[in-house]
Amino acid sequence: MKVIILAGGLGTRISEYTKSIPKPMIPINGKPIIYYIMKHFYNYGFDNFYVAIGYKGKVLKNFFKKNKFPWSVKLIETGQNTMTGGRLRKLKKHIGNERFFMTYGDGLSDINLKNLLNFHLKNNKLATLTAVRPPARFGKIKLNGKNKVTLFREKSSLDEGWINGGFFIIEPEVLSLIKSDKTFFERQPLEILSQRRQLMAFKHKKNWQCMDTLRDKEILEKLLKKKNNKILKKKLLVIGGTGFLGSYICEEAIKKNYDVKSVSTQKTKFKKIKKVKYIKCDISKSDQIKKRLNFDVDYIVNFGGYVDHSHKKKTYDSHFKGCKNLIDFFRKKRIIKFIQIGSSLEYGKMKSPHKEKYLIKKISNLNSVYAKSKLMSTNYCIKTFKKFSFPVTVLRPYLVYGPGQKTNRLIPFTISKSLKNKNFPCSTGMQVRNFLYIADFIKAIFKTLVSKNVNGEIINIGSNKNLKIKNVILMIKNYLNSGKPIFGKIKLRKDESINYYPDIKKAKNLINWKPIIKFEKGLIKTIKYYKDNSDKKNIKKNKFF
Repeated sequence: MKVIILAGGLGTRISEYTKSIPKPMIPINGKPIIYYIMKHFYNYGFDNFYVAIGYKGKVLKNFFKKNKFPWSVKLIETGQNTMTGGRLRKLKKHIGNERFFMTYGDGLSDINLKNLLNFHLKNNKLATLTAVRPPARFGKIKLNGKNKVTLFREKSSLDEGWINGGFFIIEPEVLSLIKSDKTFFERQPLEILSQRRQLMAFKHKKNWQCMDTLRDKEILEKLLKKKNNKILKKKLLVIGGTGFLGSYICEEAIKKNYDVKSVSTQKTKFKKIKKVKYIKCDISKSDQIKKRLNFDVDYIVNFGGYVDHSHKKKTYDSHFKGCKNLIDFFRKKRIIKFIQIGSSLEYGKMKSPHKEKYLIKKISNLNSVYAKSKLMSTNYCIKTFKKFSFPVTVLRPYLVYGPGQKTNRLIPFTISKSLKNKNFPCSTGMQVRNFLYIADFIKAIFKTLVSKNVNGEIINIGSNKNLKIKNVILMIKNYLNSGKPIFGKIKLRKDESINYYPDIKKAKNLINWKPIIKFEKGLIKTIKYYKDNSDKKNIKKNKFF
């Protein structure tokens, strides 16, 4: 949907600034207010902006010429003396026959734009405005007959009625009600819609603030400085957020000022991360999802799945059925992005380097229930994207390693055995595999969250270096100067691929990502973690960020 921002007025009530710049360019904590308005829409997936400029429009033109943002901006000259309705009228050819958002260039809110859109669609009217409480400005007093104060109370916004807060959704038919450049949109057009019962009000009871005066500007600056402000905060739901990968995502998301919720079937085995809300929910059961995950969310990353793949039913239920349940539920909630964490094992016996265009025609060709469940999940994701335009991307990571991983994985297993200088059985180690450091994988996920044109895509995430398993084991042994690997003790499976690694060109092209951490550097960091925690009974319980 297009977003129309009216940004051409004179702004005479805050002339301290508007003598030299237009009102939408007044800085709030170093950035113009129009930036925050656009950022809020962008966080909800609306990134196509048409700005109706007028008074001192050159300032806006220069700003958007010098600064590049991940959204599209078209500046349309609508005249200095044109009224709000007239500005919309002049954008008619740009709007076309489409539903659109419209708001003013001097007001901020933490309104949930997805809920606003759902409200508009549900009511099926020509226009919806956002109704807000006006900010409280004065204290309230009550006097008796002798002018004595019998009550004093700071005035609350609840003492006021509802006012127009902007943030409209408008059907294109409304434009026919605007007769000239001198038409105020808030007068005749909205009055006619109201009389015809074609105007709805979406009540927003949380943060809203316009900027008419210097005092308003100060309030906005304080509001945006609050760490817990919701205006620019994105909501992230991490399925499997108590595991190795999920915990890293939660930690990084908090640093990036996301509002984070973690979902799992058990309590975290790592140290709880401050500001993350932990929710217990079995995603293989749709009734639990409906009951426990029925809240607003912008982004979802699905790491969910039973880790013991020897239990076939639990593996199938948690990986495929869980993924399907999540998509079926959140498909109706207009989320911005759903990232499904797939698996490199979905390629089966395909020749390396694996390319995303490779298709497994028969799921039965895959050997493990885990691989089959992951491929079924991928197929369902792509099917839902094609049928409903569901914003899903599938990432297929290869062998991710790093501090905090369970010791039943190759690298931490080898480190733990070598630290104790014990004998441990190995295969011949001739298999070539691709190892990816955890920090690089996390960066790929966040790149995907904000990347355009990745919906419906499958993307390999791996490193630039493919290594023989034997060489990895020997690197760990030599670095620690201990450990006794017995190569050839474990026989290779008949169906095991010797070479198994990805082509990662698509990740570089689509999400502008490439691995940065060299294997040796990541390995040393990982060894150091286990070495420092070798005297702990259960090292996976220690914080590793």
